[in-house]
Amino acid sequence: KNELLHKRIFVTFNEAVRAVDKAIAFYNTERPHSSLDWHTPEQAHHMCREIKKHWYSWRGNAIRREQANELKQTESSDSTLEQTKSALENNADKS
Repeated sequence: KNELLHKRIFVTFNEAVRAVDKAIAFYNTERPHSSLDWHTPEQAHHMCREIKKHWYSWRGNAIRREQANELKQTESSDSTLEQTKSALENNADKS
C-alpha cells in the first residue's frame, strides 16, 4: 500500500478508486510476501503444498489457549458432576 499510495493526493474519487485497485492488484500478484515464503498471495493460493510460516500468530495462539482452557473447565465440571452423582448414588445405596 505504501509503495503506491503513500503521500498521494487524489483529485477525484474515481482516481482514488483506480489507484487502490492498482495497489491491490500489485499486492496480490506482483509483491512477494515474507509471510508466504516469498510468494505472492496469488501464487500461494494456487500452491498444492503447505506454505512454511515465517511468523507467529499471537491471535491464533491466544484463541487456541482460550479454547483449551474452556475445554479443561468443561471436563473438570463434568468430572465433578460425575463424582457428586456417584457419591449421591453410593449414599442412597447405603440407606
